[in-house]
Amino acid sequence: MADEKESLVKGRETRRTAGNLMSKLIEDEQEVDDFYKTAFGGFEEESGDEKYATEDEDVDVVDSDFSMSETDEVVDDQADEEPLRKRKKQIIKPYKAPKKDEDASKSNDKESEAKKRRSFENEPREGVRKSTRALTVERAQATKNRFKQEKEKKTLLKQKQPRKFLDMRRLTQEEILAEAKITEEENVASLQAHQQLEADKKKTKIQKVAFKGPVIRFHSLSMPVIEVIEPLVKVDDIEDEEVSDTGNLSAPASKLA
Repeated sequence: MADEKESLVKGRETRRTAGNLMSKLIEDEQEVDDFYKTAFGGFEEESGDEKYATEDEDVDVVDSDFSMSETDEVVDDQADEEPLRKRKKQIIKPYKAPKKDEDASKSNDKESEAKKRRSFENEPREGVRKSTRALTVERAQATKNRFKQEKEKKTLLKQKQPRKFLDMRRLTQEEILAEAKITEEENVASLQAHQQLEADKKKTKIQKVAFKGPVIRFHSLSMPVIEVIEPLVKVDDIEDEEVSDTGNLSAPASKLA
């Protein structure tokens, strides 16, 4: 079985679109690399750049007897200052303009690559085109069939519906006038009947009769409040009256005696 599969794989024809995606990705990466190489004078590192390196400083060794002379101290100071000076130095390289010939060749290469891509994108894909054509044909046929069925249904419904007002005859002018006269008589009769009903209602209307027997009526009135003011009586006057009364009583008693 494995040998048969290998033979089928080897004997199969290569597809036209085989490897297109991979080649497209590789071309995109190359374009990005070319951009960074050409833009702003290039960002690539040059092989001749000097890298910064620190020198190992000598360790000062001091004897316990302090046997170093003054000249040795001066030499040591100079040796210590040299690496500091080297550190301060910075290499500044001048700006290098890109070469025109290389830019022109690269731009031409890019244009050719873009044309190739366009041609590849515009190439007809047989499988996709065939499938889309088949789908469009099927959909168009389905819509036609649906419209045809709807049309047949409408015609059947029209045939089934009963034809109305086919047996009616158009009236002549004389017949129309005669019918109008009949309707007028009917309207007059209905009006007279309505008027008669209204008259009967008025006759049978209940009339209120006034009561003629004895009646008790109540009248409520509001009267003002009358205050009774008593006369003021003096005490002296009362005593005088009492004295006079006692005198009158004593006089007839003496006469009797």
